[in-house]
Parts: sequence; C-alpha cells; structure tokens
Amino acid sequence: MTFDEHALHALSTSHSDHCPLLLAHMSALRRPTPFKLENFWTKLPRFHEVVQQAWAQPTSHTEPYHRLGHKLFTTGKALKAWSRSIISDARMKLHMAQEVILRLNIAQEHRELSNEEFQLRTKLKRRILGWAVIEKAR
Repeated sequence: MTFDEHALHALSTSHSDHCPLLLAHMSALRRPTPFKLENFWTKLPRFHEVVQQAWAQPTSHTEPYHRLGHKLFTTGKALKAWSRSIISDARMKLHMAQEVILRLNIAQEHRELSNEEFQLRTKLKRRILGWAVIEKAR
C-alpha cells in the first residue's frame, strides 16, 4: 500500500512449491494478456484447420508438460492471429454491405430497382445480421 505506483505479481511455481513474487512499477512493461477462447470461434470458417496446423507444429521440448505447454501456446497464438483476421474481415464486410445497401436505397428513391439489385439488397441484409452477431459476440 505504501508503493501505490507498483503492482505485486505472483510468478510461476512450476519448479518449486514456493511462489516467487515480483514487485513491478506500473509504468513498466505489463504481462501479456492470457489467451481466451471465444465460444463462437468454433462455428467460424477455418477454426479447426488453424487448430490442427498449430497443434501439429514441431516442438523441441522433450518433457511432456513442456511439450503440452508449447503446443497450447502455439495454438493460442495462431488462434489470436486468425481471430484478428476474421473479425476485422467481418467488420469490413459489414461496413461494405451497409454502404451498398445505402446506395441501393438511394437509387430506389429515384427509380425501381432491378430484380438483381433487389435480390442483392435482400441477401446483404441477411448477411449483415450474421456479421452483426459476430461483432456483438466479440
């Protein structure tokens, strides 16, 4: 409490029954945020493929717990990168679809939409709901 600009962190206890503590200044580098699996990821394209590829990466570790830890770390890192590409892609598609719908709505004020334009607008509205669900879940 005397050092309010500092934080106390518990470090790994993997090699001992003691828990070393680290007193660090708050402006110092922060520990990375832990990996969190989002439930909806399992339903997105390429999820299983990314997991299989990351899990199959070779590791130089021979001790089973270190091998497992390395595989989990590698898989988490791959899923984070994949997630960023999927989510940003979904957000971009959401904005593009909204723009196309807006332009079709403006065109409809001046003329009747063709059958293809009407079907495109309907299809985009349905897809927007899916992308919006992804963004909301995110």
